[in-house]
Amino acid sequence: MSHYAYVFLALGEQLTTMLVGKGFEEGTKLRLFFWQFLWGFLDNMVIRFEPFLIGGAYLYFRNKTFKSEIIKPESKKQRKAEFIRLY
Repeated sequence: MSHYAYVFLALGEQLTTMLVGKGFEEGTKLRLFFWQFLWGFLDNMVIRFEPFLIGGAYLYFRNKTFKSEIIKPESKKQRKAEFIRLY
């Protein structure tokens, strides 16, 4: 998702800069700041750290146990009976 936003913001910033430079669009400092800030923030903060965010989410969900998956440990009597039965 962030890659789509990256492409959209990069193209929007470049298109706005080009249209303002050619005189097709009225340029305001606020509009240019908006595009440059959003694209710069996404480029520097989200895209560069995304592998770490994905890795962190992977480790979190990999180690997360759900209550339905928790299995009670066997008692000593059950383990001893199983051991005796096997040998």
